[in-house]
Amino acid sequence: MLSGKELFLENVYANVLGGNIGGNLKFKINQDFSYGAALKIINLDIARFINDFDLKEKFEMTGRLSGDLALKGKGSDIEILNAKLSSLESGGRLIIKNTKFLENMARDTNQSLDLLVENFKNYHYNTGTIKLFIENRNLIMDTVLDGEAGKRNIDIILHDFKSKKEGI
Repeated sequence: MLSGKELFLENVYANVLGGNIGGNLKFKINQDFSYGAALKIINLDIARFINDFDLKEKFEMTGRLSGDLALKGKGSDIEILNAKLSSLESGGRLIIKNTKFLENMARDTNQSLDLLVENFKNYHYNTGTIKLFIENRNLIMDTVLDGEAGKRNIDIILHDFKSKKEGI
């Protein structure tokens, strides 16, 4: 539906990363070009996401996620991003390869680096939740995984997050 300078797309669905994403989109076509989205994510393949975004050198992860995502922005700036995702019943595996990340985690949690390396070289989780949000221009991914080897809380922060690459 087009109303003045606003375009509304309702019940839009697409196959993305081995799963589905769908919902409602709103675009305001003016000087600032603003947008918003309320989306449902169904059965997203984590391994495919990691592969497509070339993150395999840092970590590997398997499993599938479903949940909700809300997004609002102007131009290239994402002002609001809130996502709440949960793993499906089968869970998956997490292998962290980035030693700098593990060193920082050991320092922040006062745990042995050797213990963390051992814990994350093949961690199986049964359930998981991910909260994704922007706070003070930082993209924060708050992850909680629970498996037979125990519960793991992992926070990943991308400082000064920009929604587009510089120079593009």
